Amino acid sequence: MEQFVICPFDRSHRLLESRLKRHIFNCHREAWERERCLREAASRASHTPPSPPPRAPPPPPIIECPDNWDNEISQTYVPSMSRELLLDRTAINNYKSVFRRK
Repeated sequence: MEQFVICPFDRSHRLLESRLKRHIFNCHREAWERERCLREAASRASHTPPSPPPRAPPPPPIIECPDNWDNEISQTYVPSMSRELLLDRTAINNYKSVFRRK
């Protein structure tokens, strides 16, 4: 006499042991397909020889630049602080008043 087994996906399903495979296929098709794909992938992985790891491409050559500003002899640039460059506070306030919302 066959024994009853419990479905591994739904504990409320009780069935004969001989019908378990068919039950899983009919009742839980997604799990069956997923398991089948995993079995096929495992079987393919065991049959194919491992491939060597890919080699990294060699680094690009370093290009020397003929211009090196650190080697040039020159003084540091300091712009002269002339009156034209400084903004007057009244000019700033006049500028703001033009764009002020009314």
